[in-house]
Amino acid sequence: MKEQDRAVPSSSSNRFPILPLLAALLFLILLAYTFLQNKSSRKASFVASPLPEEVIATNHPVNPAELTAPQSATQAVGTVAGTTTQAEAAASENDIEKLPENERAEAYAHEGDLLIKAKRYREAIAALRRALSYDSQNESAHYNLALALAKTGDEQQAKVEYMEALRITPDYAEAHNNLGNLLLKEGKLDDALTHFKEAVRINPQNAIAYNNIGTALARKGRYYDAGENFSKAVALSPDYLEARFNLANAYIKEGLPNDAQRELNEALRIKPDFTPARQALQRLRGPRQN
Repeated sequence: MKEQDRAVPSSSSNRFPILPLLAALLFLILLAYTFLQNKSSRKASFVASPLPEEVIATNHPVNPAELTAPQSATQAVGTVAGTTTQAEAAASENDIEKLPENERAEAYAHEGDLLIKAKRYREAIAALRRALSYDSQNESAHYNLALALAKTGDEQQAKVEYMEALRITPDYAEAHNNLGNLLLKEGKLDDALTHFKEAVRINPQNAIAYNNIGTALARKGRYYDAGENFSKAVALSPDYLEARFNLANAYIKEGLPNDAQRELNEALRIKPDFTPARQALQRLRGPRQN
């Protein structure tokens, strides 16, 4: 008989030893799977709520230097933030209207800036719209109008104003950052990342934008990449509380509790009464032993 014609015996006595081996192999696979699942659960339990809810994004504040008005305009609205009656506000507006027309836009823009600082956002909106009625190409007025609109809850119109500021000045880093934050709130993570990355391209020292890139990446589940950007924010601004806390949460998600504890301790050094950091630290350390 030729070699290839030799059949393998098919008696049941030869098949049975294979079954216990297969059962043992299946048991080992199930045991390994259970171990990995338990390990993953222990990592996730370090965070009380999902990481995206604990990540803190930061808006860029009003920059007074961007809205320096001509001397005559500054004098005309210099007390607007302290006005208390409609009559005083009207008097201030009348003073602006007496200025030469080419100075009114800056005067109203400066008035809007002062009103934002006084947290009188609706009045700021009116002043900034007046500024734009005289000069629709004033990117700083569009930017501050967007800030005020967002503060009153009109985030859709705020986005329009940020985009208008960027149409006029494409390299407006602060406008990219704040527009990114509004997109982040809507869950448009890729669009938000585009604007945050533009902000750091324009200004590589922008710690806030790096923190916000990390925020968006964390919400996409890319915790390692998020941690890289939180680290950049902390390197640029060592006392940046939100970035420290976010970096700690990224380390928790990566299963690096020692690194997370270090960052949480730093957060508490910056702000000893920062409750979220204290609670996260207690969870990492586990229950106290009696």
